[in-house]
This record gives sequence, C-alpha cells and structure tokens, in this order.
Amino acid sequence: MKQTEKLDLLLRELYKHKFDGHVHSLTQICEEKDLPIEPHNEVRLLAHRLIDDGFITGNFTLDDCLAEITSYGVEYCEDDSYTYKGSSLITNNYISISNSPNSNIVSESKNVTINFTNYSSIKGKISEIKDAINSATLDDETRTDLLDCLEEVETSIDAGKKPKFSMKQLIEIGANVSGITSLIVELSQLL
Repeated sequence: MKQTEKLDLLLRELYKHKFDGHVHSLTQICEEKDLPIEPHNEVRLLAHRLIDDGFITGNFTLDDCLAEITSYGVEYCEDDSYTYKGSSLITNNYISISNSPNSNIVSESKNVTINFTNYSSIKGKISEIKDAINSATLDDETRTDLLDCLEEVETSIDAGKKPKFSMKQLIEIGANVSGITSLIVELSQLL
C-alpha cells in the first residue's frame, strides 16, 4: 500500500471522530484497519507528515502518536486527498484484504466507471455465490443480507460501476460462512 493511501486512511479515520474532543491512537487505527505498517517508526513518519501539513495535532509516546484532526484537516478531507488530488477523501474508502499484500478494494468512489474484460467470469461467480447462499444452512436474516448485497454488486457491475458499500458488506457478512467466503474472495479478485 502506498504512503499516500496510508495517509488518507489515517486522516479519514480521524475525520470520523472530528468533533468528539478526544485524541486517537494512530497505531491502534493502523491495527484496526489492518494497515501494513512497520512498527512505531512508520507511524511516527506518517504522523509527522500529517502534523507538518497542518492536518492533525499529535502527542508522541514511546511507540505511538495520539492524534486529533484539525480544522485544516477536516477541510482537506472534505475537498482533497493525498491519493486522488482534487477528490474528496471522505468518498474514497479502502478495504484491505488480509494476508494479501498490495490488494485493496476502493469502495464508495464517485463517478467511477469500470470496463470489465472478464464480465462473464464475474457473472458466473455471482451465480455460483447465489447458489451457495441458497444451499447453505443460514438463518433467514443472514441469507437475505447476503443476497441483497450480492444483488447490489450485480447491479453495479451491470451498470459498469465499481460496487460501493455492497462488496464490503458482502465480505463482512460472508466472512463466517463456510463455503461462501472463498467464493466472495474469488469475486473480489475478479473485480
């Protein structure tokens, strides 16, 4: 993952807590978001960059930085990002795929059109996932949630758009359903 993506992710997480009046551990944010970082040295480097740019205030401990977003940071998140200059940071959501270096899914992006060269493979995988969901032993709520997410993914793909919330939700809900998890990962790799 690029440094600019890490900076964006840290800022976006701090943006979520912009008015709570608390400082937040950057190391903890990195752990919760499965950010591939070197121990405390990289956190310090990223924190110094955000402080130098005026987007956060930070207090350093031995192996962490306790940070809070500034007014300039809030404004930056709403108007720009390190990764996509001129695009609002708060509309770019990254999902890191555990144990898959350099594999990230960007969701909630605006006006993104994708030309799927493997459209038939994607549609086939969606059909396979639907069959697996319908044949799995699941409670009705989980089955409905999975099918709804999958339908949203399919609708986005049919429109030539990157799935927004639905792919992330599909991954989260399907994570504990044996036989479906691997199919969802295969679908995400096709996208």
